[in-house]
Amino acid sequence: MFQLETFMFLIETYLFIFTLKYLTYKYMTSQNTILQGLISFTPPNIYNLNNSVTIPSSVIDLPAGSIFNGNNYVISFNTYGLALFNIIGDLNNATVINNLTVTSIGIFNEGGGGLLESYSKNVILNNCIFNGDILQPQSGGLIGKKCSNVAIINSTFNGNINNNSGGITGTKCSSIKIINTNVNGNINGKYSGGFVGNSCKNIYIFNCIYTGNIEEKYSAGFVGSNSKKVKIINSISNANKFNYSGGFCAAYSYNIKMINCTSTGIINKCTSSMLACKCGKGGKYIKIIKCTYNLPIYTKLISYTNLTIKN
Repeated sequence: MFQLETFMFLIETYLFIFTLKYLTYKYMTSQNTILQGLISFTPPNIYNLNNSVTIPSSVIDLPAGSIFNGNNYVISFNTYGLALFNIIGDLNNATVINNLTVTSIGIFNEGGGGLLESYSKNVILNNCIFNGDILQPQSGGLIGKKCSNVAIINSTFNGNINNNSGGITGTKCSSIKIINTNVNGNINGKYSGGFVGNSCKNIYIFNCIYTGNIEEKYSAGFVGSNSKKVKIINSISNANKFNYSGGFCAAYSYNIKMINCTSTGIINKCTSSMLACKCGKGGKYIKIIKCTYNLPIYTKLISYTNLTIKN
């Protein structure tokens, strides 16, 4: 009797979850009628984009725990863009977005992202591309500000980075893994990072490439200012540097380890190949191990920084 009751409970739970996901799918497509017929739903949690489409700017609610397959199609915004998705429900359930390209005139909401809104949590983006400029502060090319426990793999951001932002994530994010990912574009805002916005922590970047000009003060090709607990491995900064900027880490960042990284590009007055001016705030260490660079590595560090260089 107990086993039958348990079985019936599991069946009822599954049907409830399926109904909830299906109703969410219907709501998702009703949010933007152009998407109707272009997104299919496979129980219990898989959504598939079936064609490329151009839509007005809007945020689509995506249930936490879903898998959204873009199938290498493109969603284009025909106005200044908000993020494409806002994750709803229990954010402790991992959400996955695969093989999707989003093209926009630009990210126009403060703290927003190209694919995902701010406060996103437990997310994997795989083989995703965002094309468009970051126009507002604290924003990220793929994910907005205050995200946590996110992984970005085999992805690309193409666009310019303005106003204290990051090419992949926005500001104040934590537990970030970025692997096999490229950023192509100029940095035109202070304290910005090519990959990660300012004041982020627990950052792991592996086998990534930044290409562009760093044109504003205290910015860098990889990590924004005031970031900490940073590890960058096997990565390349192809950056032309201006105005107290650095090839990898922006001003006031600390507890940094860079291994087998390469910095190329023009070094102008008061810039450096690796670290922006005033790195090492509160820092226990900065370690540069088996890296290739042009001198200077830094222009000015906080005086009590423990700097280690091993070739």
